[in-house]
Amino acid sequence: MAEPIRELITQNIVAALALVTEAGGYHQTLDVRRSDPAGIQFQPGACYVFELDEEEDTPHRLTGKACWIAPYQIGVFSSINADDIAPQVINRLEADIQKALGIDFRRGGYAVDTVWKSPERTTNERGELNGTLCTIHVKYRHSENDPYTL
Repeated sequence: MAEPIRELITQNIVAALALVTEAGGYHQTLDVRRSDPAGIQFQPGACYVFELDEEEDTPHRLTGKACWIAPYQIGVFSSINADDIAPQVINRLEADIQKALGIDFRRGGYAVDTVWKSPERTTNERGELNGTLCTIHVKYRHSENDPYTL
């Protein structure tokens, strides 16, 4: 069975992030998990891909096409060791995510563009830096009456 274009884009994002490994030349290996943010128990070192509500991209609408902006958040909560400099660890995480997602901004040919937004840094209950939420907006189109067809 075919998958909707949005699902194919999401699968592409998860696959791109799964390539973030130390053996692949990145600073860390991400344990990528696709997730719903409601009620999640965050695990240090895991990388969560959250799909947010998409919005219609009305200014870029084309005849016969539905145009969308699909926002995603990629959340990584690190186990920062006492010997680590927290901002350095987070800078590397953000750069690795941005690099991995920037390699194919068209998401396997299913998107028009992937736009990187300013990341939000997270802190633990003691106010110590412990992670990042990176937001991307994926602009894509599909046939006006068929979300399975470009």
